[in-house]
Amino acid sequence: MPRIKPERMIRIAVVTGGLLLAVVLNLLYLRPILKASTVDFSQFYIAGQLVARGKVAQIYDVAAYAPLVAAAGLRHGTTYFNRPAFAAVLCRPLAWFPYQTSCNIIIGFNFLLWGLLVWKLPVWLGAPAHLRVWLLSFFPFLWSTALGQDTLAITFAVAYACCALMRRNETAAGVLLGFCLVKPHLIILLPLLLLIERRRRALISFLVTGCALGAISFALIGVHGVQQWLALLHTPMTDYSPGSMGNIRALELHFGMPVALAAGALTIAAGVVVMVRGNYLDRLSVSILLSLLLSPHTYWQDYSLASILALSAPDPLTRYMLLLPWCYFWPTLDMWPMVFVSLGCLLLMAARTLRARKPAPNSGAFGVDAGHCLPEFTVPLARWRSKLPLSEVVCNSFCLVRRLLHQGRIART
Repeated sequence: MPRIKPERMIRIAVVTGGLLLAVVLNLLYLRPILKASTVDFSQFYIAGQLVARGKVAQIYDVAAYAPLVAAAGLRHGTTYFNRPAFAAVLCRPLAWFPYQTSCNIIIGFNFLLWGLLVWKLPVWLGAPAHLRVWLLSFFPFLWSTALGQDTLAITFAVAYACCALMRRNETAAGVLLGFCLVKPHLIILLPLLLLIERRRRALISFLVTGCALGAISFALIGVHGVQQWLALLHTPMTDYSPGSMGNIRALELHFGMPVALAAGALTIAAGVVVMVRGNYLDRLSVSILLSLLLSPHTYWQDYSLASILALSAPDPLTRYMLLLPWCYFWPTLDMWPMVFVSLGCLLLMAARTLRARKPAPNSGAFGVDAGHCLPEFTVPLARWRSKLPLSEVVCNSFCLVRRLLHQGRIART
């Protein structure tokens, strides 16, 4: 009977322990939140009801919410819809069912997306398979599911568009990223990534899609609706807990302006370094991380996108700083520890980028160096054991054959 290597036994033990920990943590944290109230989902349901009743122009009118909240039986009230107006049209199917039924459908859909992200993210990002167990207890995933948020869908769309679809169809990838503008502050820097990487078709399709959705939104609500939306973004209901957010703004509230300015300066400096010298995955990660840290409105569910950074990072320290379930044991829901963790990951990435040799303009797909590439999910796994993109494998094979033929000609002469 073959002996199991000690390293494999340790990995099996860690994965088993992580799986059991995920089950326990999800039972302890997820069930009580789901039983209490799926707070954030109510805004999507009310928006869908307004669209179904032909009152889409009133989605930012606070007075229009009262009768619908009473009809839905929401004892704790509702949060107000604060997304771009085109997103309200996407909520129309929720009005087909009673409130609790629609809520259960969205929660089930989030569980499905959670499972898909656990399955596909390591494949798309070339991460070790054993990291899946930590995605099962990734706190932002749990928080997004419990609140009925849509950030899991945005995370799935961004990861699929940037790490899988971009290779085959840049135009479709740009369109898909355009629909992620339902939360524009999370992907505000992705156009810069597409510009630096010279993905012109993706950039143009993203901008065209964004402009089209903006025009649709304006046509739905008009000038008065835009004014109501901007006013709603500054109300306490939308900006209800700035001290618990996961951005530089929260550091100013907790530690003062000097700490916030220093953190902001380090964030921008490290981001510029990675954007200039990094590879495709580094730039993708930084564009997401900068959006999270510099946005004025960032909560736990928004950090679902940080899973892309965690799985694309080549060093274990960055991966486990983000993936390990330390958030469950923090005594409060304040996110300033996550801000410092994210800033540390950003600084590590910048330092690694400065130490590494700058990749050649055409080294690998999207400028990714051969040591850390993007595996394409349609390619069999055996082709990626060499950790080289298929294009480089074919090119290197062709050069080798040509060199052998040339040497053969020299030998014959």
